Amino acid sequence: MLHYGDLTDSTNLIRIIQQVQPDEIYNLGAQSHVAVSYCFAEAWRL
Repeated sequence: MLHYGDLTDSTNLIRIIQQVQPDEIYNLGAQSHVAVSYCFAEAWRL
């Protein structure tokens, strides 16, 4: 099951986790290129 949302919205994340009770959680909101992620640590907020 896939849920869309703002990763900085902890209230919404907690609600989804309590509702779904998942066995695993995957964060697909991260920068996938390592060099870019170090140079632009805040880029994921754009």
